[in-house]
Amino acid sequence: GRFRWEEKMSTSDLTTRISTEVPEVGRVKNLIAKQRGVSGRIGVLTVVGDKGSADVAGDLKIRRMLGGLRSTLFEIKKDGDSFTFRGAGFGHGVGMCQMGAIGMANAGKSHKQILGHYYSGATVVTQPVSDDLKVLLAERTGTFTLVTGGTTSILGIGTVGPGATITLTRSGPNMVISGALSATVGGPVLVQYAGAGDLRVSPPGYSYRYGILAVGPDANGGLRAVVGGLGMQQYLYGLGEMPSSWPTEALKAQATASRTFAQKRRNGRGSADFDLYGSVLHQAYTGTKYQVPAWTGAVDATTGRVVTHS
Repeated sequence: GRFRWEEKMSTSDLTTRISTEVPEVGRVKNLIAKQRGVSGRIGVLTVVGDKGSADVAGDLKIRRMLGGLRSTLFEIKKDGDSFTFRGAGFGHGVGMCQMGAIGMANAGKSHKQILGHYYSGATVVTQPVSDDLKVLLAERTGTFTLVTGGTTSILGIGTVGPGATITLTRSGPNMVISGALSATVGGPVLVQYAGAGDLRVSPPGYSYRYGILAVGPDANGGLRAVVGGLGMQQYLYGLGEMPSSWPTEALKAQATASRTFAQKRRNGRGSADFDLYGSVLHQAYTGTKYQVPAWTGAVDATTGRVVTHS
């Protein structure tokens, strides 16, 4: 089901992922949940390797290191040359409980009452929010494949029509563009598509309608892709955090909570090239996949609303 999950990784894949955070431990031999919070989520994970061990602390750091696991509420089983993670939950475990939200909505509670229940001492207010969000779609990726849904331009390289396939591949310090357009560049490129047709980007395998895509070499190897220039509503339209079939007040509560989280991340951007991970590390940004009237209506009905603490 949605709230129970299982992921299996080979020792080689796990070692590669973990090496981005604690390369000094070498080949992974074991993972130990050293510390758990009251909810059961792992707060400190000990990585044991053939060259030593290291502790990794923090929900986001642990999940990112392990390839974007859905939560840190998991058990670990080593079986031969692989590790199996059996977990529950979706996200960081902070804020609104989705199952609780649907229950309260079915009981006739408003989205403000739902949020007031889960954010103790908080109120829902309407205030100006950012219209310049940046979302990291994928990082440390060898190749990206773009499929155009309308007239699409890679600025400084060229323009193609709908149905074209463009491949971007890391090659040494450069990026090679092939397919419908050809070039070799040493830095990032901007892909313009908004208003002309959806652009499918793989990975992660979703289509995007808004913003402008930047693809370029990642300092940690491979390539990275960031969608920028997103308005808050445009970003929220593209989330896949809650089934659209759920009650309207639950959807409104989710939209308000998601807007609050996104604004908090935008406020703390600093010198980073993105505000939010497009995966469950932050909020699942799935582009057009779940952009349906029930969800976009909830986003529009709560325009500018965020949760604040007095």
